[in-house]
Amino acid sequence: MQNKRKIGKLITFEGIDGCGKSTQISKLKTFFKNRSDNVIFTREPGGISEAEEIRKHFLKNSKIDFLKKTEILLLLSARNEHYNKLIKPAIDNGKIV
Repeated sequence: MQNKRKIGKLITFEGIDGCGKSTQISKLKTFFKNRSDNVIFTREPGGISEAEEIRKHFLKNSKIDFLKKTEILLLLSARNEHYNKLIKPAIDNGKIV
């Protein structure tokens, strides 16, 4: 008999500022609230402590004047940490992220 492992799902919301992403995410949270404890809500950049530290730089209008390429690498670093430490393990364990 073959061991069937449940694989999770990733749901993302993309769009420009003010297009209603937060509204739709709020509705999705309400939908899942009493249906499943197998759901994780997160954000990007951020979602885990390491990525949240990088996020702070962009939200506080840091006095550090990074080169644009460095800022891109910081964002990619935050995404890598977020994906490998939260998203992928959750999906591998059958969760909806």
